[in-house]
Amino acid sequence: MAISAAIVAVSARPAIHLLHTAWDDTVVPEPPLAAGEWRDGGALESYAVGEVRVVPNDEAAALDLIRANFARARATRTSVSFAGARHSMGGQTAARDGIVLDMNGFRGVRYDADRRIVTVRSGTPWSDVIRELDRHGRSVAVMQSNNVFSIGGSVSVNAHGWQPLSSPLAGSVASLRAVLPDGRVATLSREHERELFSLILGGYGLFGAILDVDLETVPNQRYERQRWVLDSRDYAGAFAREVAAQPAKAGLVYGRLCVAPSCFLQEALLAVYHPDADPAPPVRIDESPSMLARLLFRGQIGSAYGKELRWSAEKLAGERPWQRWTSRNQILDEDISGYANRDMRRAEVLQEYFVPRESLNAFVDAIRPILRDGGVDLLNVTLRDVAADRDSFLRYADRDMFCIVMYFHVERSEAGDARLRAVNEQLTDAALDHGGRYYLPYRLHARPEQFHRAYPQAERFFALKRQYDPDDVLSNEFYRHYATR
Repeated sequence: MAISAAIVAVSARPAIHLLHTAWDDTVVPEPPLAAGEWRDGGALESYAVGEVRVVPNDEAAALDLIRANFARARATRTSVSFAGARHSMGGQTAARDGIVLDMNGFRGVRYDADRRIVTVRSGTPWSDVIRELDRHGRSVAVMQSNNVFSIGGSVSVNAHGWQPLSSPLAGSVASLRAVLPDGRVATLSREHERELFSLILGGYGLFGAILDVDLETVPNQRYERQRWVLDSRDYAGAFAREVAAQPAKAGLVYGRLCVAPSCFLQEALLAVYHPDADPAPPVRIDESPSMLARLLFRGQIGSAYGKELRWSAEKLAGERPWQRWTSRNQILDEDISGYANRDMRRAEVLQEYFVPRESLNAFVDAIRPILRDGGVDLLNVTLRDVAADRDSFLRYADRDMFCIVMYFHVERSEAGDARLRAVNEQLTDAALDHGGRYYLPYRLHARPEQFHRAYPQAERFFALKRQYDPDDVLSNEFYRHYATR
């Protein structure tokens, strides 16, 4: 009897907490945009733009529209920017009073089995690419950990993902086609106009409109996951031992840091997906995101208990504990519904920092008090690794790095954004002090001197922008904020 009562008591609090979370997990849509208004991902800021034009899927019509708007921007001394899935958070897809070309309708996927290359139009979401490659037993070489982003957007920010010991996405781009500011359609690669190729990769839409991209592919394999829970100071050593020392045994890799008060940034989890030796294509299992996983994640908001509960569950079981085997494509073909905010009265924001592998522990020690005392609600910290980037000009990984991805819940207000800005400025200083950098697709919180310290090649980047686009036809709020000191 006493044991039964104890079991009920222990299980009651988590159940009540998750039920309360489910009740509070309300869908509150964004208010409709006013005429001429453009809103960033995260919905913390909006811009008055001159016009939004949707690029059609017919290539000839798309080229006509893009060229016409380039000419109109030049003639009227305004500017053009490009939007895909719109997950950037600092004006990277819009310029005030400018023309926004919405590329989402420009879609298409074509796989070349002889070259093992997939050609993808820039407005195509990764989900379309994965599902087409799945039919051929192939998978993308490098992509983010969710499937909702557009190819053009991912190339423009030079995304990175769970693919271990890999450079960012730029390293898997064989070639691309872009409409340049003068209207010319250029095919760019490492062998043809390499400088411009490097500027468009991670160039935030400042050098041309990406039409399509040729991406390298790899086999789609069956994976079995292995996990280690360890002290955060042992994470780098475990990564070196389990991943870097035996790369053939690591298909996908990620890490997590504890955000619960009892072990704040002091415990870590390393997950490695080992490829199966069986060369047969894995059977795809279509399944919806787990409601329990969502409630555990959303239940962390403003709740120390919720953070403890989620970390305990992740240590105990992790994701899909009932499923021994999965496929590479199934892991990558996951949307954001399992954790994303549905209540637009709230805001959630990403921020990412890169530090040399040997500096991970010192960086985590430096940021622990900043995050603990900064008045912001940190819901998740994911660890990834990024190999040195030899392809993009405005590179964030000029050597092998660990990436620390932070997910914040903030008050959707100027005050909430200001608190996050203060924290991000301190985090950026900490990354710079440890030989690192920060990622550029998010809030423009870094001071100009921090930006130029993190990206010493930026002055040359902006000079080349003016060389290739002397009339400043292409622009966005990121460019306007940092191009002049």
